Amino acid sequence: MLNGKWVPEQAGLVDQATLTELGVDARLGHRAVSLDAAARRLELDDGGVVDADAIVIATGASPRHPFADAGVKVLRTLEDSSALRDAVAGGVRLVALGAVIGAALGGLHARNGVELLTDTAVASVERSGGGVVVTTAGGATIQADVVAAGIGVVPEVAWLEGSGLTLDNGVVCDESLFAADGIVAAGDLARWPFRGQLTRIEHWQMAADMGEAVAVALVAGRGAAAPFVPVPYFWSDQYGEKIQMLGRPAPDDEVVVVDGSLDERFVALYRRGDALSAVAALTRARKLMSYRPLLAAGISFDEALAHAASG
Repeated sequence: MLNGKWVPEQAGLVDQATLTELGVDARLGHRAVSLDAAARRLELDDGGVVDADAIVIATGASPRHPFADAGVKVLRTLEDSSALRDAVAGGVRLVALGAVIGAALGGLHARNGVELLTDTAVASVERSGGGVVVTTAGGATIQADVVAAGIGVVPEVAWLEGSGLTLDNGVVCDESLFAADGIVAAGDLARWPFRGQLTRIEHWQMAADMGEAVAVALVAGRGAAAPFVPVPYFWSDQYGEKIQMLGRPAPDDEVVVVDGSLDERFVALYRRGDALSAVAALTRARKLMSYRPLLAAGISFDEALAHAASG
């Protein structure tokens, strides 16, 4: 959508014909306003009530939207994508808020004419003529045509207050994504024990993987469902290059480049203790994906190095 290769209709994941074929009764245009978890009963905004044998909570999250009155844009919905694409058509000055990337990816941006400002904060954003003025905490001002804020999201759980579910930075689930008997959660709002820590992962791929996992979990039942232990994955296409990450690195993990160079294209491994915790790559998709089953198997870092050396 953003680069103009797709029209809006291509972004749809399912059409009405498919829903009909599957026997899905889609109540579009209505919001769930409350849930009685014990009774598995949903109340809709039009006063309607839906009783269910099983419930999947997948109401996602909403982007933090600072300085909305000044025209700051976010990217979450199809409408957001269309508006941002139209705003930057033809080339403009763009200010990105909250960009935290490694020095290697910073170099990629610099080589493509992007100036990164780190270790600073945005104090204000104000409209000025046909553009926008961003003022940093240090008092510097930046002229921009468009300001896009990418500083994370807030789980959409307000409607679940009083439901009987545990809400804490999302819907708290067990290892199999059950929030209660017969009720599972998936996507940005699901918070579950992952590698010893309650975790929410706001990746597109995670929502897709969770969708499959909760379907299987509901069929198996809470007592028999397997733990959800994914290999987190995200990617971003920028300047004709593909940035990819497998796993979930920590800030203090050791990083070892095993292919290429941080100045160009590369594959880098992350070590946490004696284990491989993550793999990052710049335009090395095939090599990166070869580590996915290895991360799932929980291999040691020495085994990862041996894999890298084998080609």
